[in-house]
Amino acid sequence: MTMNIMPAHHMVERVCQAAADLTPALWEAQSNAIVEAHTRCAGLTGNNATVANAFITRSLFVAGLRDIGLPNGWTVTETGTKVTLEHPSFLLRYLKEKPGARRAPAAGHNQARRTQWAAPLFDVDRQSELLLLWSPSLITEAGLDGFAMRVAHPKSAGDNGPTVDVDLSIRLQPEAGLDDYRHFVGDPSEEDLYARIDAIDAIRDGIF
Repeated sequence: MTMNIMPAHHMVERVCQAAADLTPALWEAQSNAIVEAHTRCAGLTGNNATVANAFITRSLFVAGLRDIGLPNGWTVTETGTKVTLEHPSFLLRYLKEKPGARRAPAAGHNQARRTQWAAPLFDVDRQSELLLLWSPSLITEAGLDGFAMRVAHPKSAGDNGPTVDVDLSIRLQPEAGLDDYRHFVGDPSEEDLYARIDAIDAIRDGIF
């Protein structure tokens, strides 16, 4: 089946706009969820603390988004351990990752996850399926000392190892606007988004 391919500039602009629209609600809900989960899990240790914290954070994040409200066209769904944010143009799957990660969590053996991870980014005839990834920075007795959140698109489902490469990663920033998202984040230094996307378009069009 032939894909209807959107120019990379246009697709990444759409992802940047979605990130800018969602960030205020995502940031507030995630901040509150992490702090409250840390409080509720006080006294737990080891694996019990890890499992409980993950479950509570996820549920409070969803409840927070419903209370705060999402931009027009967006909905949030929690089914078991799966949390997704959906829009006619996008499907974002919420997952925790390790701090400082540059790759993304692999899909594992679940076929539904593998199908989502392998979905093409630039096909305009289907939703763009991406990952909404978050990682804690440090939690002390005083509470949360920062976290990171990004939207990423895995290049594949992955066959070996716990992580996969990404071809798009946009770090969410509180109080950021659209212009702040026009950077591609893929290695230790931020690169100009459009220089990278020009190269993607050129390679695809056979210029080099």
